[in-house]
Amino acid sequence: MNIQNGSFYLYGAGLFGQALSRYFLSIGVSPKAIIDAAPKLNSYMGIPIKSLGSNDLDYELPILISILGYGDIKGSLKRRGFVEAVDTHDVFDLFPQGLVELTECGFLWMQEPRTKQVDDSKVSQLESLLSDDISKKTLSQIINFRKKPCRSYYPEPEAYEMYFPSDINKLYSCPKLKILDIGAFDGDTLYEYSKRWPEKIYKYLAIEVSPKNISDLNNRGINLPHTGVEVYQGAVGLPDEFDLVLRGNSSATCVEVISKGTAQTGDITVPKLDLAKLLHEEDFNIIKMDIEGADYAALVEMADFIKNKLPTLSLSVYHTPEDVWRIPLFINEIAPNSYDFYLRQEGHWGLETIFYAVPK
Repeated sequence: MNIQNGSFYLYGAGLFGQALSRYFLSIGVSPKAIIDAAPKLNSYMGIPIKSLGSNDLDYELPILISILGYGDIKGSLKRRGFVEAVDTHDVFDLFPQGLVELTECGFLWMQEPRTKQVDDSKVSQLESLLSDDISKKTLSQIINFRKKPCRSYYPEPEAYEMYFPSDINKLYSCPKLKILDIGAFDGDTLYEYSKRWPEKIYKYLAIEVSPKNISDLNNRGINLPHTGVEVYQGAVGLPDEFDLVLRGNSSATCVEVISKGTAQTGDITVPKLDLAKLLHEEDFNIIKMDIEGADYAALVEMADFIKNKLPTLSLSVYHTPEDVWRIPLFINEIAPNSYDFYLRQEGHWGLETIFYAVPK
């Protein structure tokens, strides 16, 4: 397709849509607009962002789809009247430099330079520890995609609910589940546990920072036969020289890490939780964790508990480039030959990569 005159749309103003925009602008091409189902901005780098319901769209222009994971987007756009809609995977082939731009955007594992995203020696160590072919293939896809972002290496996510793979033996086989959910979000994982094994859950402690998420979790109204759901608001894995604060208002609160003593008027400091003390007082056999980059530091705090109790671990390993090998190798260091290791890709764009450690 001819893009030189800019007579085309992008669909999706997220990370890949923005990466494609930067690439096109770098070669002197400006898309007519970015179309989004729920736009949060009016423009991006001078390119207008329009709602899918705008009444001034030209349905004869091609539209390049830049999002994944939302069903048959191409079919939906065609039904709306767009004559030519290009699927995201085909966009990968047509404009591979857009993927390169994406993987250097600075978000989570996507850091510059891309040489920081791979440590071949550590990756080789991890591969030797993985317990099944799916894990080894997943690792290979992730690393190859980082080295050469392209369609053939794109790590497609598994088709199941996050944290609940059906192909890992003994993952949640304990007769009594005692679960520590660090980064509980709005209770989505709690809901999935309660839906599957309500009779097996004997303890559930959720740790979350966001007041809105805690409210949403509580509003789920989940009742478990053998235990209530405890919810703690607190920060974990945070160095002593930093604080975590809630900033904003009731309709738009954001969470920020700041240097200790630099809070602004109106900031609410989130209390820090002592994980080592908490674990000393409790007896968990499952730890699930997703805390936006503080995961490794939190694991260091939990090292003695993990070494001595060998809980099942479900851990996010995509927040920094090195987490995918650093976290599994750390678990092997503190508890050598004690776990079977598994790696699964459970989200698009190399996000939601989950490491599972199951006691042998």
